[in-house]
Amino acid sequence: ILGNIDWKVDSTLVPPAVYGDGNLYFRSSAERGSMSQALLTSVELQGNYNPKVIFWYAHNNANPTLCDQMEVRISTDGGATFQILQTIYRYNAAFTTPGWKKYTIDLSPYTSGNCIILSFMAYSYGGGDQVVDRIQLVALEDVELSMISPAVDGYSACDLSNREFSVI
Repeated sequence: ILGNIDWKVDSTLVPPAVYGDGNLYFRSSAERGSMSQALLTSVELQGNYNPKVIFWYAHNNANPTLCDQMEVRISTDGGATFQILQTIYRYNAAFTTPGWKKYTIDLSPYTSGNCIILSFMAYSYGGGDQVVDRIQLVALEDVELSMISPAVDGYSACDLSNREFSVI
C-alpha cells in the first residue's frame, strides 16, 4: 500500500514458527513508513456458531518508543471498506526475547449473511519486524443438544433401568 516492503512467507525467522515451517513476515525494521495488507480469501460465516479468528503474533521488547503495529480488520462489502477488529503492537516489555502470543477475535457479529474478508494491515515505524503464524478460522459445532427433563416421580437410586430419556 505504501513503501517498499510487504508481507512475505519465511521459514528462517526468530522465533521459529509455532506450527509448520513458515510464517507471515513483515520487515517492519527495514523501512519506516511502509504499510502493507495481507488479505484472506472471502468467507461466508452465516450459520456458523461462535466463529473466531485465531492466530499467533511475535512480540519482543526492542525499541519501545517505535510503535510498529498490525491491525486485524474485517470487510463485509467485498473489500471496499474495512473496520478495525483489534490493533496489536509489536513492542511488549514482557518479552525479553522474541516470543509468541496467541490472539483470539470473536467474529459472531458478522454471521448475518455477508461474505467477510479478513485483513492483516501492518504499519512500519522502523522498530522491529512483525511476524504472524497459524491463522485459523474456527467455529463451534452448529448442533446443540438439549435434554427433555423426564418426569422424576417414582425414580429411586439404582432403579433406572428401562427409563426413557429423550434428546433433541
